[in-house]
Amino acid sequence: MTECEKLRVGHEFLSNQARSTNFYNEKHDRCYCSQCYQQSDDDTRTVGGQTYVIPRGWTRFGIQADESFAQHHNVWTEWVNSYHGTSIENAKSIVEHRQLFLSDDMTQDKNESKTQPDHVPGDYNFLTTPSINYASLNCDSSTYTFQSPRSKKYYKIKVVLQCKQKPDSFVVQGETVCAQHRICPYIPNDQIEWKSRQRSAIMPFGLMLLVTEINSTKAGKFWIVLSKRNSQTICKNERDSNEIGTYS
Repeated sequence: MTECEKLRVGHEFLSNQARSTNFYNEKHDRCYCSQCYQQSDDDTRTVGGQTYVIPRGWTRFGIQADESFAQHHNVWTEWVNSYHGTSIENAKSIVEHRQLFLSDDMTQDKNESKTQPDHVPGDYNFLTTPSINYASLNCDSSTYTFQSPRSKKYYKIKVVLQCKQKPDSFVVQGETVCAQHRICPYIPNDQIEWKSRQRSAIMPFGLMLLVTEINSTKAGKFWIVLSKRNSQTICKNERDSNEIGTYS
């Protein structure tokens, strides 16, 4: 069977990031594009008592999990599924450290973490969501352009982490991004954000990429983001920014 284009381009993009294969598990790769995930398949599923949205159009690249931890805490059968918007740089650090970071954390190699901006200034919590739409808003999820070395085509790529999360370890609350419209057709705005202080109750298990082909003219208009954007400004402008990082 021919490999799905989304999977192939995703693997090329991740290889371009000099990722360590020790932290990834291709057995858990899965594509949710229209070719691999049928229109008649579920749009949502309930796991651990919480409904999450199936990431249609996205492709998951499996992350090595601590199986002893997962089995001891019944992670695969009892913990809920959630998403966390991030950048590819932050995602690599999260995958290597096997945990999410707050904006003022110091990583093992003594680098200050550069996580997603706090939606509410001064409110240091881990923010996740059952909605891939919410996790992929531009104020949380970075976007890049990438040229496939094989096909020479250009693609726009967005980055989100998929996580398992312990039930009752988070507070369900409304969106905190100044939304002017409904963000997700399945999860209402007043229940779309999960807030937690329990780092060990969140286990990343998949790196999600949204791979979209674009024409070379449009790709040439994108540029590298040299600094983190102001989340409040972007939220008020409906998150349709053209500030896009470039990798090839």
